[in-house]
Amino acid sequence: TGEVYFGWVFWDSEIYTHRMMMFIDPPAARNLLLYRYHRLEQAKTRAKQLDCEGARFPFATITGTEDSGTWQHVDIEIHSDVAVAYAIWHHDVILGDKEFLYREGIEMLLQISRYLASAGGWSPSKGDFGFYGVMGPDEFHMMVNHNCYTNVMGKKTFEFTLAVLDEMRAQAPDLYQAAIEKTELKPDETEQWARMAEKMRIPRDEQTGVLEQHAGYFDLPHVDLEHFPADQIPIYKNWAYVKIFRYDMVKQPDALNLMYFYSQDYTLEEKLANYEFYEARTIHESSLSPSLHSILALEVGKLEDAYTFFSYGARMDLDNYNRNTEQGLHVTSAAGVWASMVFGYGGMRTDDDVLIFQPTLPAQWRSYRFRVRYHGALLELRVDAEKVHLRVVEGAVPVTVRVYGHDCEIDARGIAVEQRQPGDLAAPGLSRVGAGSVELP
Repeated sequence: TGEVYFGWVFWDSEIYTHRMMMFIDPPAARNLLLYRYHRLEQAKTRAKQLDCEGARFPFATITGTEDSGTWQHVDIEIHSDVAVAYAIWHHDVILGDKEFLYREGIEMLLQISRYLASAGGWSPSKGDFGFYGVMGPDEFHMMVNHNCYTNVMGKKTFEFTLAVLDEMRAQAPDLYQAAIEKTELKPDETEQWARMAEKMRIPRDEQTGVLEQHAGYFDLPHVDLEHFPADQIPIYKNWAYVKIFRYDMVKQPDALNLMYFYSQDYTLEEKLANYEFYEARTIHESSLSPSLHSILALEVGKLEDAYTFFSYGARMDLDNYNRNTEQGLHVTSAAGVWASMVFGYGGMRTDDDVLIFQPTLPAQWRSYRFRVRYHGALLELRVDAEKVHLRVVEGAVPVTVRVYGHDCEIDARGIAVEQRQPGDLAAPGLSRVGAGSVELP
């Protein structure tokens, strides 16, 4: 909102708002993706303007065309495409909307994969694939090579597109053939995408497990944010623009996003190492930053950090923390605060075969409660000082969820389990203690 953002749709619509709508208003989540589909032709035109193939969804838009005038964002933040692909994948995992996936979804995936293939390149020295001259979610580093987030998300996009094609070939051959014909997909394209995914470069320190935000990031001069002068914030108004790109200071989560989006791909030790490394370098000069850090801080057991970031996100515009409330309300940040509650304190994760919960109660609260829609049911989670309570509020079919590492069948009777702190490891096994009560060893 406001005169700076003009009500534009950014890549965070798919990452934050669509995520929320899947669990509170599934038809609205579908409409968010159909908004992109109905502007696919404009995205294909944009790809041609950038000397690429396929479809390039805009950095900021209302109309479907690129509405922002900041070239460094609109031309090199190619992760707007992988955000749309991620939302299509997420939509399928949570809602199982095959009608959308096999019709509109696959067409977008094919055109996005086609764009990524034409926008990326092969290293002549290492023989691997990646994206050059891009800007990742962290907008303090421009024209970098092998942004880790973009490379991993590109790899995931290729792999998911190919998996959907295989699924459709077996389950919906007529729709498969229609998608092939409509997009004029060539057999060698899918072969290339498979090779690109296999050979994608993922910058990483093998000893520490820390992902390198982009090639050469570890070698950048360091900024000590612990003693950073408050009168230098916001950076954009106090530093020469070109100076920003020369240091390791991070505006908002970049590589850390991966540990949230694909939580099951990373160990707790890897999450902790990456959180500690990047949080010390992040100035949080973005409304998207507090919620992600709150969510990950809870998972790695940094409870004070988590509550600080949660409070920061919740009151960002009210208290004008970033000194930019006059630019308009940060609506997607509000969806991030919802995520801080559900994915943070609720410990919900969505990238496995069942919905995962690992709830935590803040020391400042007596209890909390929220509801989410999942597999045709409305689930309620309530946490108090001793127990976690889960029940089905609407929906006749029992729902299986994973609580503190154990699969539990939830119905209208509900269950109650002992609350655990982050980092507690549950022993194998599960026993029911009376009607509606579950004891986790």
